[in-house]
Amino acid sequence: MTEEKKIDNSTLPKEDWEVEYEQLSEDFRLHVSLGWQAPVTVLAIDGVIIGSAMTLSPLVQFLLFLIVGIFTTTMGLSDLKWTKRNKSRAKRLACYDKQRDFKRFYPEEKGFLAWSLGTVTASLMMLVGIGMVFCACYVAVYCLLG
Repeated sequence: MTEEKKIDNSTLPKEDWEVEYEQLSEDFRLHVSLGWQAPVTVLAIDGVIIGSAMTLSPLVQFLLFLIVGIFTTTMGLSDLKWTKRNKSRAKRLACYDKQRDFKRFYPEEKGFLAWSLGTVTASLMMLVGIGMVFCACYVAVYCLLG
């Protein structure tokens, strides 16, 4: 019942394909490294800010949580964008591999290993960012009512 998606090979160049293949490979490697470096860095910064903000005044807590929440949500969206672009690069590389009979060194993942880790980390980053914005709103309401 699962249908294999058709890939349009009409846009693949017949000549000088090596340049695009090399660029796609380099971009793929860059975005894979960004895909794990960005979330780790952002979440580490979030942890430091949460830990240090508890000793500060409520106004500073509100501002820190709000700014970092917006920053984390934005980085989550950027991570999702990188993931989507990397998937399209991987599909294009797969087209070249099929057309030129290249063999990859790794087998195709099956089951839960085939899930997109970039989508999961982007979702978690956005969830943390939205939670920090809610925390900022909680601090603001607590200060206004208290």
